Amino acid sequence: METKNNLPIWASIEITDICNLECPTCPRTEIIKRGDTLTGYLTTDKLDIIKSQLPDLKEIKFQGLGEPFLTPKAHEKFHYLKKLYPNTQVLSITNAAWKDNVEVEKILQNVDYLYISIDGHDYETFEKFRLKASFEQMVRNVKRIKKLAPKNLKISINSTFNNDTAADLYKCIILAKALGIDNIRFNLIQNWITESETDALKSKRRDFINNISLSKLETESLIASVRRMSDLAKLLNVKAQIIGNSDFKISDCHWGDKMMYMTQKGEILPCGMRCDPKYSFGNIFKTNIEEIWNSDKMVDFREMKKSDTPPKICMDCPYLVNSKILKLLNDTTSENLKSDFLYHKL
Repeated sequence: METKNNLPIWASIEITDICNLECPTCPRTEIIKRGDTLTGYLTTDKLDIIKSQLPDLKEIKFQGLGEPFLTPKAHEKFHYLKKLYPNTQVLSITNAAWKDNVEVEKILQNVDYLYISIDGHDYETFEKFRLKASFEQMVRNVKRIKKLAPKNLKISINSTFNNDTAADLYKCIILAKALGIDNIRFNLIQNWITESETDALKSKRRDFINNISLSKLETESLIASVRRMSDLAKLLNVKAQIIGNSDFKISDCHWGDKMMYMTQKGEILPCGMRCDPKYSFGNIFKTNIEEIWNSDKMVDFREMKKSDTPPKICMDCPYLVNSKILKLLNDTTSENLKSDFLYHKL
């Protein structure tokens, strides 16, 4: 049996599950339907509980099934988090497709790293993968973010690509430059399907993902597209990277060890790839995190990850599935595209 495990030092915390979009690869709608309430968000007293149990977090990322900037009084939550953790790096992500009434400037004052999630490079591609979003509204919001951002705020675009959009990666560089953002991170399309989805919805989502899988793309075409994108990025002085880990192994994964994922209701889940509450190890608002983190269930989970028979939930991990393509890209493209696992270094 594993000895007592140290508490996590990095946490992805779902500040809300309220969202303005219904993206075709996201399981949010199905998960929310099964909950006691349609939507919810963290309150300051819940942040107090997190601080009391996890005082030494080095990085906190506000991300989950919802849009962080749509949290009621979002700026107050960000400010309070920074007050509780003055020496901790605060990260957040936004789809930047919300309406004009978001208090952007006040939120940005308490964020160290902001990732703007933009899939697609024009009206057609963006609105295909960001259902209920407006490309025009997103552009206005990103320009507003850029204008109001403190000088020390690091901003990057996150863009997922698939066989439908891979040939146009270079156009994402043009869009980033036009928006005034000089950093862009490309992610391979990921499988967010959970076992608790209804068979009909799971089948529909799986078909959608399979139809845009990068495995359908010819190797030479993918390499050529990445090189074209890289060349343009260098020309326009945009830092561009493909994100992932070409040598990824389940046994090396930090989720459930140094990294923690928590829903807005306090459920501690295995990782950020499978954010369905059905996988919960316990609730931090009901049980102390030390008890959860060192429970038999979590210890068994960590031991299985290091064994020859990993947990079922890990077998189709997007990082594992995509590692072969990432290795190909690392081996055949420039050093500038060398990938990493997540945003931080553990």
